[in-house]
Amino acid sequence: MSRRRFSLFVSLLLVASCIFSVQAFEPENPYPGTATSPFIGAVSGIADTFWHLLLDGPMMLADAVTGFTLSVTSDPSGASILLDGDDTGATTPAEIADVSASMHNVTVALDGYLPGINETVDGTAGGTTSVHFDLTAAAGGDESPLEPSFSADPTSGTVPLAVQFNDTTVGSPTGWLWDFGDGETSVEQHPVHTYADAGIYTVSLTVWTENGTTTAIREGCIEATASGEPEFEIFGASMMGGASAPTAALTGAPTSGTAPLTVTFTDQSTGDPTGWTWFFGDETFGEAWTNQTAAGGEPGWSGRCWQSSVALPDGSIMLMGGVGSGGPLNDTWRSTDNGTTWTQVNASAGWSGRFWHSSVALPDGSIVLMGGEGGDGNLLNDTWRSTDNGATWTRLPDAAGPAPATDSSVVPGDGGIMLMG
Repeated sequence: MSRRRFSLFVSLLLVASCIFSVQAFEPENPYPGTATSPFIGAVSGIADTFWHLLLDGPMMLADAVTGFTLSVTSDPSGASILLDGDDTGATTPAEIADVSASMHNVTVALDGYLPGINETVDGTAGGTTSVHFDLTAAAGGDESPLEPSFSADPTSGTVPLAVQFNDTTVGSPTGWLWDFGDGETSVEQHPVHTYADAGIYTVSLTVWTENGTTTAIREGCIEATASGEPEFEIFGASMMGGASAPTAALTGAPTSGTAPLTVTFTDQSTGDPTGWTWFFGDETFGEAWTNQTAAGGEPGWSGRCWQSSVALPDGSIMLMGGVGSGGPLNDTWRSTDNGTTWTQVNASAGWSGRFWHSSVALPDGSIVLMGGEGGDGNLLNDTWRSTDNGATWTRLPDAAGPAPATDSSVVPGDGGIMLMG
C-alpha cells in the first residue's frame, strides 16, 4: 500500500474511533417508554457508516487503483530513466508511481557507461515492480569506430508533422537513442515521430557499441509550422483604359526547411500574362559592378547623357539618341553580349536628334520611340517604330495631346503602351 493510501486509511480509522467512543458512552434513557435523543440516534447512524468505511475501506481503495509502482535501480546509480522511450526526469534509484498496468520498456543511460536498454516490465494494479541494471563502463577503444549520421523526411511542414527518421551511421552500432527536440525520445533504429506543436527542433542521435557512444546533432533539423496555407503578399497593378491587367498569384513549395533550401515557385496568375519578373526577397543588390567593355575600353558609341534604351525579347540591348558634346544625337546601337561590345545599327535613324525621350520594346520585338526634347529646346510629341532592331524607323501619327517632357513609358502586358510625362 502506498504512503498516500496508508495516510487516508489511518485518517478513516481515527474518525471512526472517535464516533465509536461517542456511541459507547451513550447515557441511559431516563424516561422509559420515550424515544432516545435525536442527537444520539444521528451519531449512531454516522458511526455505522464509518465502521463500514473502516472495514471495507482498504478493499475499496485497492479497487480504485489502476496503476502500479515501478522501482528502478542501477549500479552505478544516477542513471537517467526512460520509460517507453520517454525521459521520466528521474534518475536511479527512483520509484515511478501510477504506471499503467501493461507491458513497458525501461532504459537507463549514464555518461561513461553503455546504456541499459529495453528491459521489458509489467505490473498489477496497486503492486510494485522492480528492475535493476548493472551498467558496463564504455571500453573507450577505437575498434570499429562509429560515424553517426541520420536522415529525416520531411524536414518541414504543418503540424501535426510526421517525420521518418533513418539511422545512416557508418559502422555497426548496437543501440540507438533519439532525442527529437520536443521532449520526446526513441530507442528504435528507424523511428517515425510526429511533431504536435509548431517550432524549429534540434534532433540528436546517440549510437553505441561495446567500445563507447557517439552522438550526431543537427540544429534546426525540423521546422513545423502552424496549419494553414502560406501567405504571400501580392503587389498587383491596375490599368487605365478598357483592358484588364493580369491578376498575379503564385505558389511555392516547400515553404520552410533547412538551408540550403531549394524552393519551386509556380505562377498561378490569371489573365494570360506574357512576361514574368520574380523577386525572392533575399537579394542583397550588393554585388560589385563589372565593366563590360574589354579592359575598360570604350563601348563604341560616343559619350552622352539622357539617352533611351530598351531590352529586346531576344536578350539584346538597344541604345538610342541622347545628347553629347556636339548636341542631340539620333544614332542607334545594339549589344548582344550584355553590353560588352556594341554595333552601330544606324548613324542617323530618321527621327531628329533628341534627349529625354522614352522608348519601349513590345512583345513582338519591335521598338517604339516617343517624344523628348530637340536641339532647339522644343518639346517633341512624335512617335516612331522600328521592326528590325533599330535599323529603319517608321513615323506613326503624332500624339494628339501636348508634348511630354522627361516622360516615361511602359508596356503593361496586353501589347499596348502607357506614356506618362
